[in-house]
Amino acid sequence: MSVETPVLIVGFNRPRHLARTIQALAVSSPRVVLLAIDGPRQGNASDIELCAASQRCVELITWPCTVNTRFRMQNLGIRYAVADAVNWAIDLFGSVIVLEDDAEPGPQAVSFAHSKLIEHSSDNHIGHINLYNLVPELSLTQPSQPTRLSRYPESYAWATWHRAWKHYCDDLSWLSDGSTLKQLFQNEPLLRSRRWSLNLHDALAERVDTWAYRWIASLWRHQFVCVSPNRNLVRYTGQERGTHTRRRQKWDELEIRALPSGTTGALTIDYRADAWLAKYVFRESISGNIEGLAATTALAILNAFRH
Repeated sequence: MSVETPVLIVGFNRPRHLARTIQALAVSSPRVVLLAIDGPRQGNASDIELCAASQRCVELITWPCTVNTRFRMQNLGIRYAVADAVNWAIDLFGSVIVLEDDAEPGPQAVSFAHSKLIEHSSDNHIGHINLYNLVPELSLTQPSQPTRLSRYPESYAWATWHRAWKHYCDDLSWLSDGSTLKQLFQNEPLLRSRRWSLNLHDALAERVDTWAYRWIASLWRHQFVCVSPNRNLVRYTGQERGTHTRRRQKWDELEIRALPSGTTGALTIDYRADAWLAKYVFRESISGNIEGLAATTALAILNAFRH
C-alpha cells in the first residue's frame, strides 16, 4: 500500500542501520520520503565519513516517490536534530510519520500510521501515534483488538499532527515551579510522580540531552494521550549502538506481527498495558527510583567534571 503521508527518517552516523530501515520501508513505498541527517560532531573524524555515508543512503530510495533531504553540515545533537527535522516536516505537510534510523518498519507500520492520522485528525485529546509496541499480549486488556490508548509515547517510530506538535516545548523552565510539576502528577501514584520528576529534572538541568522527555512533558502538560497498536509493527535495532543506550533493557523485544482484525470501538486507556510499561520500561517502582536517583547523581558529577 503506497500512502501519501510523508515518512521522515532521522539519521546521524549509522549508515548500516539507516540502510536497513530504508530497505524495510521499500515494502510500503510511501509517496513522500524526507531524510534528515545530522552533521558530524566537531573534532570527531570518524563522523565525517559516517555522516557522508548516511547521506548517500538516499540512493537506496529507488521506488517512485518524492524525496526531500535535510543534511546538516554541523552537529546539532539528538535533542535539537530530531525536533528540527520534525518541525521541517510538519511545516511542509502538516502531519508526519517519523522513523529513527534504528527503527525498521514492518509491512503494516506505515499504513497503520497513515490510517490513524486520518481517523484521529480531529480528536484533540490524541496527540501521538505509536508504531512500536513492547507490551506482551498477556498484559493487554483486550488483546483481540488492534489498538488501545496509552499515556506513554514511543520515540523510535511514531506519527503526529501540527495541532499536537505545535505544543512541543524545548524550554522546560516551567518545571522549575514546584506547584506546576505537582499539578502535572497530582492524581498519579507517588512512585510514578517521583520517577518522572527525576527524569524531567534531568532534562531541565541538561544532564540528559534528549528531545523525547521534552515531548513527553509537552504531551502530558496538554493532557494528550497516544494511540498504540496491540502488536509490534517495528523492529528496533538501537540496542546495538545508540546515542542513549547505556544499560541493558529489562524487557524483550517483540517480533513484528500482524494486527488483529477485530473492530475497535471507542478507544480508552488500557491501564493494564500502561502498568506493564510503567513497571518494566519506565521503572516506576522503588528499585526504579533508586536507579534513577543514582543515575541523576552520576550524571551531575560527570557534568561537573566536563565543565
